[in-house]
Amino acid sequence: MTKVKAPGNEEFLLTGAEEKLAFPVDAIILDDLNVLVADTGATCDLTPKQGMCNLVKGQDKDKITKGQGDGSHVSVLGNIPGDIVSRHGEPKRTVTLKGVSHVPNANFNLFSLTKK
Repeated sequence: MTKVKAPGNEEFLLTGAEEKLAFPVDAIILDDLNVLVADTGATCDLTPKQGMCNLVKGQDKDKITKGQGDGSHVSVLGNIPGDIVSRHGEPKRTVTLKGVSHVPNANFNLFSLTKK
């Protein structure tokens, strides 16, 4: 869970949890389209899942390199709408992650902290 300061010094979490916070015992939670892993090494936001809107075809320059060094061409980019909520789960505003790369062979959703 990552706490971020927004303009106006509002605090919000990139993802929330109900009541107790604990590390999951398996990776099933990563299959949820609503869960994004915050990554300081990622140069773009990406998802292996379908469900984005405002899709555009990827260009030759749209490629990603994974940590193991293997690359993937990004065939489609799109937007993922979502909500920012307070640490108490109260909705603050609606946001849209734009230009999210669709990478079908990725293991889970990544949210680039360095791109922001």
